Amino acid sequence: MDWLLIALGLLITGGGLVLFVSPLPMGFALILPGLALLVIASDRVARFVRRRREHHPEFDERLKDAEQIMPDEVSDPVEERTDPKQT
Repeated sequence: MDWLLIALGLLITGGGLVLFVSPLPMGFALILPGLALLVIASDRVARFVRRRREHHPEFDERLKDAEQIMPDEVSDPVEERTDPKQT
């Protein structure tokens, strides 16, 4: 089942990245849900995102801003598993 979540997360995140550079950056709405699926399914991805948040404060702030506007079902797993302040 984890491989299915990983595949779906990669597909959604990849689609979000492609659409992000379009004239109307609609891809942003797909990137965080895709990332949430990847974080839920993979400890490796969760550790990777946590390290990025620890070492890159701007990335951490942007992810926190995104977590505030996304539904709790999407933002909670990302916050719980990757926020460096929640150890």
